[in-house]
Amino acid sequence: MQDLLFLYAVYPKFVGSEDLLLLIATLNHKLNFAKFTLSEQGTVIHIQGAATFANTIELEEISQVIALIQRVTQAKVDVDGQTIGAIDKGLLVLLGIEREDDATKMEKLATKVMGYRIFSDENGKMNLNIQQAGGSLLVVSQFTLAADTGRGLRPSFSCVGTQDQARSLYGAFIEFCRAKGVTTKTGEFAADMQVSLVNDGPVTFNLQV
Repeated sequence: MQDLLFLYAVYPKFVGSEDLLLLIATLNHKLNFAKFTLSEQGTVIHIQGAATFANTIELEEISQVIALIQRVTQAKVDVDGQTIGAIDKGLLVLLGIEREDDATKMEKLATKVMGYRIFSDENGKMNLNIQQAGGSLLVVSQFTLAADTGRGLRPSFSCVGTQDQARSLYGAFIEFCRAKGVTTKTGEFAADMQVSLVNDGPVTFNLQV
């Protein structure tokens, strides 16, 4: 029988774990379809599958920088009762950064945000991007977007980027957008912010790269 190759997507914190490698190798010998979830300690809490002949494994890390974008007619960020960033027509961008994210991913995400066609053209169709529509960006760092909400009733932030990393990548996202000619306003990194907006539509998308 020909060997089968399975590609497993694994959270970065599990990559390199000897227990995980042994587990997947064992599953590949016994299962032709394996669906399992790992706890933070690497314990298998769900498995389903059937017999197979596969015995080859390969691991792929998964980490995605996240932007929750909302089309707005106006939006602003207040800190200590003072407005520090405000736009009229445009996009409110909530940015979530994970530990394995880097500047390359951030530029890809910024390019996607700026190119995403969610503004109406003359026929009322979503066909224009932020620049074509003459809009602005309001970018706010929101680490809770990177939380793991798969288990229980309390979010886990084990995959969230460090503060220094997140601050740097947040700044890189903003500067990249400005360098492309998009008017970009910001919140205040790591501050207690009050964000208000008028969602136009409503139109909201979760973008990941």
